[in-house]
Amino acid sequence: MYSVFKWVEGKIGSVFQSPRESVFETRTKDFEIVRIDDEKVSIKFEGSKYSALPLKKWMFERVLDHLHNNEGKFVPIGARIGPPYIPNSVEGAIWETPLPGKTSNYKVAPHICDILELAGIVEFGTAYKPSSSRRLQGVRTRVT
Repeated sequence: MYSVFKWVEGKIGSVFQSPRESVFETRTKDFEIVRIDDEKVSIKFEGSKYSALPLKKWMFERVLDHLHNNEGKFVPIGARIGPPYIPNSVEGAIWETPLPGKTSNYKVAPHICDILELAGIVEFGTAYKPSSSRRLQGVRTRVT
């Protein structure tokens, strides 16, 4: 976990294109890493003057724990502000425990996964929705 935040600290002020764009052929807004403190990483999106999302450090920990529990498999990233979350998704792993039956204020999984991929910890690939076998954006810990 330390290496992620050390990487982030060295990238404050840097602007990034989401690595999901090239893997999944989607368009997302570029983002800048604004700051890191004891509790969170703050980013802002292109064209905005203000920080967009507080990505709490406990969220990164939940993402990494979830991916380690699914070692070697691509799991859906997911991007919802409330239940029902895609089964076994990263977004669900972040929010289901702190917010059972409620909604979050924002989607965090895609942005946390972008940072983890840029830091060389995870990789993107295709995941499947268990109930329908629909192709989804997925992530797993980097296979070496």
